[in-house]
Amino acid sequence: MTCRGDDQRMRPPAGAPPGPARAPLWRALRWVRVLPLLWLAWAVLAGPVPVRAESFGPALIRKAGPETDTTGGDAKEQGDEDGEEKPTRSILVPFAFRSDLVGLAVGIGGGITGFQDGQMSVAGTGYVSTQKAAVVIGAVSNYRVWNTERIFLDTIGSLGTYPHLWIFSGSDGAGNNASQKTDRLSGRGHDNWLEAKFKYVLPWGGGADDPIADYRLRDGMLVAGATGGGDWNPLKGGLTYLDVTPFYRDQTIKESDSEPVVYETAGVRLGLRHDNTDFPLNPTTGSKQKIALSQGFDVMADSVNWTALEGEWSRFFSLGPSDSARQRVIGIDVWTVGTLSGQRPPPFEGATLGGIDRMRGFDNNRFNDRAALYYGFEYRYMPRWNPLKNLRLAKVDWVQVTLFGELGRVADEWNLLTLNKDMKYDAGVRFSALINDYLGRADFAFSPETWHIRVMVGLPF
Repeated sequence: MTCRGDDQRMRPPAGAPPGPARAPLWRALRWVRVLPLLWLAWAVLAGPVPVRAESFGPALIRKAGPETDTTGGDAKEQGDEDGEEKPTRSILVPFAFRSDLVGLAVGIGGGITGFQDGQMSVAGTGYVSTQKAAVVIGAVSNYRVWNTERIFLDTIGSLGTYPHLWIFSGSDGAGNNASQKTDRLSGRGHDNWLEAKFKYVLPWGGGADDPIADYRLRDGMLVAGATGGGDWNPLKGGLTYLDVTPFYRDQTIKESDSEPVVYETAGVRLGLRHDNTDFPLNPTTGSKQKIALSQGFDVMADSVNWTALEGEWSRFFSLGPSDSARQRVIGIDVWTVGTLSGQRPPPFEGATLGGIDRMRGFDNNRFNDRAALYYGFEYRYMPRWNPLKNLRLAKVDWVQVTLFGELGRVADEWNLLTLNKDMKYDAGVRFSALINDYLGRADFAFSPETWHIRVMVGLPF
């Protein structure tokens, strides 16, 4: 990816060489400082890319005022009292990048947050490339459904045409645990999808009084409003959601001299989630659990009936601050899925590994079968030093460096012993930052097959 940004208000420090001799050096230093910000800003704008990333909220993120009670009491902010109109925030940034799959691409992305009671946001991004790729993505998050109190809607859709689309399917063994990277379909194609998640915030725990959480931050750190992190009891703490998600996706690829191959599905996903972390955007303590049942229907010419059951558990351990760190956290994630039906889901649904959140060092949906098991480990380190603190382009409260490792395996049946043998692995480092109350991330992930830079919004778990 190639990004470029310039802030004319930035000036050389005292003692910098005068005149033309200093100009090239100062421009280079300014480039080095601004580039990470624009990179992560693009992550915010490209945030709708994940197909089923769990959205943050419904929630408000507000600056804690001087009267904040850090023990968990009220956190009043000047000019932000209850009942006053909550301002919207917006961002619009052009971007450019290059990859072997799409060539040189240019695009623009933007978002606005703060609608309704402050919890709703809209975002979109799109780009075109020299190899005739064209992608448009749009999303609405945490829209309170009309005439309801606790039902919120997340909807996201994408239309994309790609010059080089890879689908790890189509031949015997393609996509399974023993397959090679070259066992795939490759050609020009499109990938179109749409889903709408209706989530009901249950009236207990952290959502008992108000379904919209209210987090108060000082310098990007939570000081009041924690919705969980204590004892695990959904009736007393944490946020619990019931989800109903209709979905549709169509991947069609045409190799050079063959008929188009179509993978299409439409269905519904039922889920139950409990988030008992202190601050779901960047948790330090507590846990998360999820169970979901997905059903695809044979309602189109290229779709089949399929059923998959998945579960996920995440746990976070705070190591506290240190002389050089504001925050140190260990995160663990376990995810598994099994196919209950005779027919398998398409390669992008159900038991699939590889992509933005799981097995990030492999190609998207590199492994797919009837069952899968995944382990994720992360050490998240937030230094006291913030090299982007004084930038005027945007407010950067903190930066974070994360070391991560992943293990995963797919199999033709759900068997715990089998799934824990011959597991694939990858590892990497992530740079993330809280930019204008958005968490952007850039993951550098390496596997024995390849490596990827995953630029996204939000944490993988």
